[in-house]
Amino acid sequence: MKRFILAASCALAVPAMVQAQVISTGSWVDLSGVTVNNNSADAYWDKSSSDGAACNVGYYLIGGFAGCNNLKPVGHALGGVGSLGSTGSFLGTSLMGDRNFSFSAGLYRVDFLANIAGYDPSAVPVGQELRAYIGGTTSYETVYLREDSNGPVYSFNLDASAGDWFFGAYAYGATMTGQSRYSNTPELNEWNRFSIFSAAGANDNPRNAGTWYVGFEDSYNGDRDFNDLIVRVSQVDGFEQVPEQ
Repeated sequence: MKRFILAASCALAVPAMVQAQVISTGSWVDLSGVTVNNNSADAYWDKSSSDGAACNVGYYLIGGFAGCNNLKPVGHALGGVGSLGSTGSFLGTSLMGDRNFSFSAGLYRVDFLANIAGYDPSAVPVGQELRAYIGGTTSYETVYLREDSNGPVYSFNLDASAGDWFFGAYAYGATMTGQSRYSNTPELNEWNRFSIFSAAGANDNPRNAGTWYVGFEDSYNGDRDFNDLIVRVSQVDGFEQVPEQ
């Protein structure tokens, strides 16, 4: 069975798609410029994960991901493993990511790749929910743990043409976002909750790459492995049918 999401159409010429970008005041760091995947914390997201020795978001996206516990949902195939290799970049500094980044207005597809956490993600509010806040307001659309008549949705078409947008998450009864002013628990946003990566190098305009990978960290002052939710964000020029998982 396939799920169909319809895009509006008309006979008039469609204007060229405006290139999406990541909006932030931070800079991008080449993966080749830091020691990665040895849990050394040379990069802020490369820390030892409680889920296994080779399980943080770096192992997942760069390579070597193996031997990990707590893969959720049970039976769901992992996606995007090894997508970056060692040639990409990440936003922030080696020691700290950017706490406030967003995406420019446009049409996007968000693909769920992995949920590596020690609890059942469906057990809200104990579990977690990934949200997209559009237009700089506190209203949002649920991206992960969204369901329709066919069951869970793992690929989600996001119409953010109304304005810039950013990620937020609901976990352990708290709202944590990529824009800390919208958190209902500001003390939990003293450091970044979201890491963002691009396959483009720091000198190859990663802000405008068109596809990015985002990892979420749910635990305040915890292992900071940024693997509790991992998604791929892609700009699209129209919505296509999304196959049933």
